[in-house]
Amino acid sequence: MDSWKQNLQEFFDSNNIQLKKAEFDDFIQSEIQNFNNTSLKKALAIFSKEISLRENLESQIFSTKKNTSSIMENIELRIYKRRALKLIYKPFFIKNENGILVNFKYSLCDVYGEECEYIESGLKDYIQHIDYDDVLNNITEIFIYNNNWK
Repeated sequence: MDSWKQNLQEFFDSNNIQLKKAEFDDFIQSEIQNFNNTSLKKALAIFSKEISLRENLESQIFSTKKNTSSIMENIELRIYKRRALKLIYKPFFIKNENGILVNFKYSLCDVYGEECEYIESGLKDYIQHIDYDDVLNNITEIFIYNNNWK
């Protein structure tokens, strides 16, 4: 083992700093990823395409994984006006005794393109009850009523 890694491991061990535990087990991650593939990505792709056809507007979908062994992707939509980030829209997942709850939130960015805070979008339900039309309607409402796009 490299000396830096050994030193770091000894530090973690002596301070009782444990490795992170997975937020969701593999089954839950698979369920969330299925939702991402069947509803979320489809809705965001449709919306993103429509936004990107407009003058001075651009939309991008970002997909990341917390680590290489993760099954599920973290997906968010970013909308830019004249290359300045204006809006971020993404889901937050919670597992409870009744299933997997998804709560969609958005952030209106300041003039520097920095996130201010995430605001609940009003779309919050179990993943089996949400389809891509629900996501499209929700992001459209946020886009229309919460931003100055002129």
